Amino acid sequence: MLDGSYETTPDLHLGTKLMFDSIARIRRHIPPNSINQLINRRDWQYTWKHKQEATSSSQSGLHFGHYVSGADSDMISDVHALKTSIALHHGIALARWKKGLCVMLEKAPGVRLISKLRAILLMEADFNAANKIIFGQRMLNNVRKYKLMPDEIFSEKQRMAEDGILSKVLFYDILRQLKAPAGLASIDAANCYDRVAHAVASLVFRAVGAQLPMTRTMLSAIQQMQFFLRTSLGDSDRAVGARLQLNTQGFMQGNGASPAGWTVVSITILHAHKAQGHGASFLCPVSSKRKDLSCILYVDDTDLLHLSQNEDSSIQDAHSALQASVTSWGNLLIATGGALKPEKCFYYLISYKWDTRGQWSYQEFQESEPLSIAVPLPDGSSVCIQQLPVSTPSTTLGGTSSPSNTQAALDTLSTKAMTWAGQARNSGLKPRDFHISVHRKFWPKVKYGLCANTSSLQDLSASMHRPYFWMAPIGGLIRSARRELRSLDTGFYGLGFPHWGIEALIEAYRKFYTHYGTTSVLGVQLQMSLELLICEAGISHQPFTLSYSKYGSYATEGFCKSLWEKLDHFHCHLFLNHKLFQLPREQDRWLMAAFEQSGYSQEERKILNTVRIHQQVLYESDVFEADGRSIDSKYLTLREVGTTG
Repeated sequence: MLDGSYETTPDLHLGTKLMFDSIARIRRHIPPNSINQLINRRDWQYTWKHKQEATSSSQSGLHFGHYVSGADSDMISDVHALKTSIALHHGIALARWKKGLCVMLEKAPGVRLISKLRAILLMEADFNAANKIIFGQRMLNNVRKYKLMPDEIFSEKQRMAEDGILSKVLFYDILRQLKAPAGLASIDAANCYDRVAHAVASLVFRAVGAQLPMTRTMLSAIQQMQFFLRTSLGDSDRAVGARLQLNTQGFMQGNGASPAGWTVVSITILHAHKAQGHGASFLCPVSSKRKDLSCILYVDDTDLLHLSQNEDSSIQDAHSALQASVTSWGNLLIATGGALKPEKCFYYLISYKWDTRGQWSYQEFQESEPLSIAVPLPDGSSVCIQQLPVSTPSTTLGGTSSPSNTQAALDTLSTKAMTWAGQARNSGLKPRDFHISVHRKFWPKVKYGLCANTSSLQDLSASMHRPYFWMAPIGGLIRSARRELRSLDTGFYGLGFPHWGIEALIEAYRKFYTHYGTTSVLGVQLQMSLELLICEAGISHQPFTLSYSKYGSYATEGFCKSLWEKLDHFHCHLFLNHKLFQLPREQDRWLMAAFEQSGYSQEERKILNTVRIHQQVLYESDVFEADGRSIDSKYLTLREVGTTG
């Protein structure tokens, strides 16, 4: 199977066959057995010198303290590393490695319903450390070395969950600018770590360079795991575990190899999914940069995307493509032993309509329209998932967004701030302690996702006043004092609360400065959105140096327009170092600049801009004949109804 020299039967599950094909393709890129399974003293000491001694583990009693102390001795570290390496080299799982302590933790503070608790398995300390070194570090480094880490995985190094939120917001922005029919399906995997079949996991590990003995060691220990239970009353004396011919599967929550194991399984699914042509294509209109993105993936949270820039694409085409994408992903997940949670899945279908005045709006879909999406289940059946209206916000990766409601993120931010302010009022904190808490607790919690917040500066400033009204007295300022004192720096005798508008500008600028001009997903999305904004405004190739109050109405709402507004308000000029949009002729002008210089009013220019965008022209030379003196005749004759181009 690793070599791809296998034959399949007609009744083989389609997802399984696609997984096998993907595994074989990956194996052709990565040399076999290219991951070293021996642990040296240096790696062992580096791992343990950064551990906290109080960390719980080890049903046997060999706790973190033993290995942290042993890391100070070269001889003891040699013994520990050698003992672990021998077991890995021969594919042996020590008897104590097959015992684990199960702890139930609260997902939400104070909520102790059994269905709302997270089960964590405390494995033997040395076994878990070996899993982190071999699988958590070396296996992923091997994938990176051979450049097989997809752009879709936002849990990868040097990427952040906020990047995934911003990518989703930019996806909505680009749809709004293109007015193209599209779809997004948010699907959630059930118990992703605990449902992976070891047969598939073993093949995937071998495909990315893992050796057979080390793979056998980890998976056999899990298959024969005996589970002890830890409660507030102590640890149980009896265990429950696998029975004959019914081995435990999955990676286990708490296993150091679980994040990396799920990542390489996700990589295999992604390669199989993309090979079928699913996803969104982002093509910059001027620079022609292109990036294909099938989904936004962060661990088990997945947003499947569909966008086709084909002029003839309809909402029915988008619906069919999105259904095919959801079916493909669900079948591939089932092939690994997993499944989707229909109750946590939903989707958007995004389309547009125009009125008689040429003004666009989002198209609403009636319940009677047959545009439902269903997810496949392991038993062969399928279940329809919820379709959300484009104005209904959803929360993924901790960030709130929706295709049409740009205020959804601000509403969530305000709710978090008010909740924290209410808790602070009842906390009894002294002013000094309160100020520390504001900057160490309140603001890190509230500002998460602020980089993708496209609310106006006025709305951001207005929303922060209500929570600050209740927080001000705790910090030592009476409520009747001027509002400006609440966000004024303490060096000027203010409270020093973060100003949401200023902080939003800082966070947005950081993301723009980091990614714009690169070939990353965010880099291409930002460039595409900005090129579309320049084409919409039609006034200059440096939009961030223009007056927002004068020209902002030409552009569609979105991240780039929001950044432009804040830069202009604080008199900041952002110059783009690019050579795009060069004037094609000497003494040429941007067409909208020519209209402005000719004396057309603001309202007239807005009408002319709508026509200009429809005609897809930027410069005066675009509408003139080759002699530069007479207007092209096609712009002087009315088109027949229904014709384009």
